[in-house]
Amino acid sequence: MRNLSTTLAVLLLTFLAGTAFRSAESPQRYCNSRYNFCVSYPADIFVTSEESPNDDGIQLTSKTEDVEMRVTGYYNVMGWGLKDEYNEIVDAIKSDSREQIKSDNPVYSSNRMTSTIQMGMVTTFVEIIKQDDHFVSLIIVTNRNNLNKPSHKIESLLSKISLEVEAM
Repeated sequence: MRNLSTTLAVLLLTFLAGTAFRSAESPQRYCNSRYNFCVSYPADIFVTSEESPNDDGIQLTSKTEDVEMRVTGYYNVMGWGLKDEYNEIVDAIKSDSREQIKSDNPVYSSNRMTSTIQMGMVTTFVEIIKQDDHFVSLIIVTNRNNLNKPSHKIESLLSKISLEVEAM
């Protein structure tokens, strides 16, 4: 009987440890019904999240604050296209940094634009999706503290992040 109790206890602990391990690695999901988008992200990297008070998106930060991600929906009050919106974001990035842009590579399609911007050691990924009268933007800034972690490289992060935007 004692062996049976010990075996059951070991099985229960193994199950609980496995469940905790899977849930720690499973992605988190944030959905915004105001702008019809959802983003899935790795909970093991982004440990701090803050939803905006006006219900337009979420800001996520890594434990070391080396990586920051913002996903935001907002109205296109200026009636701009993707190029105009991207230029506005680039101007804001430039004004926040003393570094010069080493490279950026905007790629445009009919309603989507992506770019990776390199400034010094910091890399910024920008994705803008145009939907009717609004935009949804995903901005990831990495290597903010010059940690150079492989898990914080843009390619690694993008393989774990999924942004879905549905028409309103």
